[in-house]
Amino acid sequence: MKILIVDDEEANVKLLSAILSREGYDTLKAYDGETALAIVEKQAVDLILLDVMMPGISGFEVAKRVKAIKQIPIIMVTGLMDRDKIIEGFKSGADEFLSKPYLYEELLLRIGNILKVKEYQNNLESVVEERTKNLSEALRKLNIVNKEVMHRLLVAAEYRDDNTGKHVTRVGKYSRIIAEGLNLDKEYIDLIEQTAPMHDIGKIGISDLILNKPGKFTDEEFEIMKTHVIIGTHIIEKGESLLIETAYDIILNHHEKWTGKGYPNNTKGKDIPLSGRIVALADVFDALTSARPYKPGFSWDKSISIIKDEREKHFDPEVVDVFMNNREKVKSIYDEYSDNTLVKTEAV
Repeated sequence: MKILIVDDEEANVKLLSAILSREGYDTLKAYDGETALAIVEKQAVDLILLDVMMPGISGFEVAKRVKAIKQIPIIMVTGLMDRDKIIEGFKSGADEFLSKPYLYEELLLRIGNILKVKEYQNNLESVVEERTKNLSEALRKLNIVNKEVMHRLLVAAEYRDDNTGKHVTRVGKYSRIIAEGLNLDKEYIDLIEQTAPMHDIGKIGISDLILNKPGKFTDEEFEIMKTHVIIGTHIIEKGESLLIETAYDIILNHHEKWTGKGYPNNTKGKDIPLSGRIVALADVFDALTSARPYKPGFSWDKSISIIKDEREKHFDPEVVDVFMNNREKVKSIYDEYSDNTLVKTEAV
């Protein structure tokens, strides 16, 4: 342990240094406050024995400035032991007071006690830091596993009406582009990308005869098809995480329309959660550009034109504007994850 002795009386410093060295401590010496502060800035110090009355800056000021730099225990050694001075010393950052004259046995006991506490605190901080690091790493790995499992479940569900499984990937990435364009916070942007692919998870409960029908739905079939929204909300309802809450909003609202003519609740305008408004556009755009059993995929230009026409009808006008302003980013996802390329997944 290294102890800094600060006193303008050279004889006091030398005597204390000799006593402490005999007890096995390393000592540093300073005869004024400025020198003491310079030592603290450059070297590791475990404890300071600090005189109060010194030329230049006082021991009280030194204590304040030391504590602003490092949390080093300070024992003030002084003959000024009236109540006001003691209070001022503690306010300045002193951990202990020792009045002159003092017994060296008392000094050594106080030094030993303070250094034991400091060592305990240092060990505790190391343990907390190590355990925090381990917990953060465990949570990071768990998050990766959760994302991987969720993604593969979604791809499995999507295989029922999209045998590449890339629809969910594209919808997630289109949704992220829109969320970024809306200047949402990073955590929400990540959340949108993670949860947007869950929008059609309820299709797992729809018959293949309807899901993969090569022609137009009858009115009865379309009513059955619409139930995938309710099925999806039942699959993930009662979740307690923000991820599940966001996914619930998306599943329930991604078929609602700006005009209130969507389903299942005819929700209108900004009463539709923002996540639902974002995914509504991302999902429809991908459906337009993708081949399905009942239709061929439309061209890029035609799909863009349809999205424009549906501004303030099907879609939130602000969401459409952001989508249009970020067409180049959308096109890069459209090209990279087209049905003629392999799906790329990322563990973040």
